[in-house]
Amino acid sequence: MTVIGAVIIYTAEFTASLMIDDPEVVRLTVVFIYILGAVQPLMAIEAALGGALRGAGDTRFPMLVTATGLIVVRGSVAALGAYLGVSVASGSLRP
Repeated sequence: MTVIGAVIIYTAEFTASLMIDDPEVVRLTVVFIYILGAVQPLMAIEAALGGALRGAGDTRFPMLVTATGLIVVRGSVAALGAYLGVSVASGSLRP
């Protein structure tokens, strides 16, 4: 998935320009694609560890960790960013 993430990042602008012609939308889409490509290795680790635990017969802990990660961690970070007015595209606070 690291290689796929690198390919996603490398082809971000081309992929975005296939979908729309507006330069601002392409720029914002490229930022999103960069983020998506950068987290691919982390998603691979999560999938491998969760699968290994489920294969070993432990299903409750992977479910709790996944739910906590999705709802608590990602949701809290997104809510905090929205509350503080952090722009995903620039990584800074909005004026």
